[in-house]
Amino acid sequence: MICQDTYQLTYIVTSIGSLGMQVPSEHINIIIVNDFQDVNGGAGKVAVAETVSLAKKGHSVTYFCAVDGTSRELVDAGVNVVSLHQSDILNDLNRFRAVSQGLWNWEAAREFEKLLEAYDRNRTIIHLHSWTKALSSSVVKMAVEKGFQVLCTMHDYFLACPNGGFFDYNRSRICTVKPLSARCLVTDCDNRSYLQKCWRIARQLVQNHFGMVPKGMHHFIAVSNFSREILKPYLPDKAILYLIDNPVDVDKAPPTNISENNLFIFVGRLTREKGCLLFAEAVRRIAAKSYFIGEGELREPILQVAQDSSVTGWLQHDKLMEAMQTARALVFPSLLYETQGLVVREAMACGIPVIVPDSSAARDMVIDGVTGFWFKGGDLSDLVKVMQMMSVQGVAERMGKAAYDIYWSSPFTIERHVGQLELCYSSILSAMQK
Repeated sequence: MICQDTYQLTYIVTSIGSLGMQVPSEHINIIIVNDFQDVNGGAGKVAVAETVSLAKKGHSVTYFCAVDGTSRELVDAGVNVVSLHQSDILNDLNRFRAVSQGLWNWEAAREFEKLLEAYDRNRTIIHLHSWTKALSSSVVKMAVEKGFQVLCTMHDYFLACPNGGFFDYNRSRICTVKPLSARCLVTDCDNRSYLQKCWRIARQLVQNHFGMVPKGMHHFIAVSNFSREILKPYLPDKAILYLIDNPVDVDKAPPTNISENNLFIFVGRLTREKGCLLFAEAVRRIAAKSYFIGEGELREPILQVAQDSSVTGWLQHDKLMEAMQTARALVFPSLLYETQGLVVREAMACGIPVIVPDSSAARDMVIDGVTGFWFKGGDLSDLVKVMQMMSVQGVAERMGKAAYDIYWSSPFTIERHVGQLELCYSSILSAMQK
């Protein structure tokens, strides 16, 4: 589904071509902008996957990044990779450079300006995925000043919130304080230190007032209805929002036979905000069996709470799909808003029901009582209750079948994703011709 939304008008597009146009027959110039060349998270995974697919469809695609990678996936697909050979902010050993470059990356701006000289702004889309870890908002400023249309996929909440999550890491709860308000400025919410929070505030001010993010952009992709509604108040008044789901990397196979499965599984970083300790305590209370697939600082605390559980570390994608086959249900207990949570759809594609908090974007993907359960976000008792309900004979089987059938009735393939992007690009460029 693509939903194009402005503050004055909302309408839903259910198929390519429903906007009164077809996927463009002519090839488009596309510049994908992302901090990293390699996949190192959700945004990178989507950026690389769509770049490769767009190139394979014949479009002229350039991938502009700050940090080098070792993967040849982009190059082998014929993509023009332009890397600045820089370090990201976190791993730059020169801390003065990291601090200053994180606020404004002058080299990125200069090199992006050189790159744009070769492109016709009326035939080119600049698609922004991430900029806060290396590139900075300087590249957006350059694109806007040159008259190019910038389309931003909102993988997180950095367009509005200094720490990118609307989350108070020190109190482990959602933050409802208005970003950059006086109360925000004095709230110690950062997961590192208040000094880091002050730097993030400075970056946000630079981004908002000099980097033209988001005020210089008009086109935004939301990856869920949930995140769109949270971010909409912080976007320019005439912003156009497109709802385009991220692609899911899973091949169709017979649904999992979960009648004999008794494992509850968690997939993600083992950090407090991901809700892994909440899940561990729920597992202990009902004496359930569980796997934690991931790695992080809370590995040992998890094993102390849920002593019969296993922590596998990160798994390659094929091994993750194998692990799914052993699950009775996936539990996605994040305390964060999140913007989507692709592992939820991966589980559904395998025929595994999912338990999600009602305070997370993941709820958009789960029909409560049909393909899984919602629980009150952060509420241990409510999580225990729905896990007990999922343990009742026949419940997980019924929900797993429903999840599988619903997912595969309209799968979120990369082909579907790229087709929607092409329509989005065509819509933007067509409007420029009027």
